[in-house]
Amino acid sequence: MGFLFSCAEKILLKCKKPDTMTASERLTQARKYNQKHPFAMPTDNQVRYKKMMIEQYPCIIMRPHDGKGKGAVLYIFGGGGLMSAWKPQLAMARKTAQDSGADVWYPIYPLGTEVSLAETLRILTEVYRTMLKKYPAEKIIFEGGSSGASAALALILMNIKKSNSDRLPMPAAVIAHSPSSIPLSEPEWKQMEQKAESDFMCSINIVKNCQELFQELDDAEQWMISPAHGDYTGAPPLYLFYGGHEMLSSCVPYFAKSFRKAGITFRIHTEPGMFHCYSMFPVTKESMKSYCAGIRIIRRIIQSEIRK
Repeated sequence: MGFLFSCAEKILLKCKKPDTMTASERLTQARKYNQKHPFAMPTDNQVRYKKMMIEQYPCIIMRPHDGKGKGAVLYIFGGGGLMSAWKPQLAMARKTAQDSGADVWYPIYPLGTEVSLAETLRILTEVYRTMLKKYPAEKIIFEGGSSGASAALALILMNIKKSNSDRLPMPAAVIAHSPSSIPLSEPEWKQMEQKAESDFMCSINIVKNCQELFQELDDAEQWMISPAHGDYTGAPPLYLFYGGHEMLSSCVPYFAKSFRKAGITFRIHTEPGMFHCYSMFPVTKESMKSYCAGIRIIRRIIQSEIRK
C-alpha cells in the first residue's frame, strides 16, 4: 500500500460517522436516490452502445470500437441490492469492454426497493438467457462488485438448483469483486464486526439492515443472501477478490469451505491493506494488478478455442 493511500485511509477512518440508520430509513434513502438517478443511455463515443429491453428493463450493451463480438461479460452493478448505482459503475463496465475486447451487457435490473430478490434474480437470468442466443456459454463471463458479485454467485446457485430440463448451460467463469454474504452464526457476525473496524467504506449496520429487508421482509431464501454457504456443485471456475481491510473479507473462509466441499475450480485473492471492491478500480498499484488479473481471465476465455 502506498504512503499517500495509507494516510488517506487513516483520515477516512477517523471521519467515518456511526451508522445508526434503521432498515426502513435505508429503504427510504435508497428510493430517494433511485428517483434522482433515472436511467438514461450514455451519449459518449468511447464504445459502441446499444439498448436492449429485457421485459420492461433496459440493458446497455457495450462493444469496443475494435470488438469482434466473440464473447461477452454479464456485468452486474452493486449498491446493496437497493441503490441503483448503475451510473457511477458504468465507467468500469465500459473500461472492462475496452480492455478485454469483450461485449459487456449491463442490465439496469430491478432492485429490492421495488421487487423481491427472487424477481431480481429472475430478470438477471432472462438477461443471461438472451445472451445465450448470441454467444456460446463458453464465451460468457459473469462479473459484479459487492451485491452485484453476490447476485452473480446467486445466479449460479439458482441454476444449480433447477431441474435438468430447466437448467441453463453454465457460463465460462464468474469474477466476483468483494461479494457480500450475510452471516449465519454469531461467530461469523463477530468476525465481520472486527473487520469493520478497518473498513472506511462499509458498516456492519448495512449488513444488518439488508438482512432485515431481504430475509425478514422479503422472505428471501438463505442461499440468495448468504452465498458463502451455498452448494456450488457443478459451478464453473469462480474467481473472488477482496481487500484485506474491508469488512466483507471475513466471508473468505466460508466461501472457500463451500467451494472446496463442491470440488470446483476457484481462486480467492485477498490483497492486504486494500478496500472494498478495490479490484474494480485500478487506482493503486495493488488494485491495478488485480484488475488486470480479471481482464486476463476474460481475454483468455473469449480468445480460446471452443472444445467440440
